[in-house]
Amino acid sequence: MIIHCEKCGAEFDSRKGACPSCGHPVSESQKAEDKKEVLKFVGMIVAVSLVAIGFILAKYV
Repeated sequence: MIIHCEKCGAEFDSRKGACPSCGHPVSESQKAEDKKEVLKFVGMIVAVSLVAIGFILAKYV
């Protein structure tokens, strides 16, 4: 996930652990926010998949 550095404002991938521009480390709150975004994305994919499967199964019942 792309985040903004709290210190210098540069954009970088949160998985790097620190800002490539100034070296400021990624905070725990930013890491937690990144995990929440991933869980939301996975949840949406699961929900859409279940709806699609429901429509397919409804066609054959």
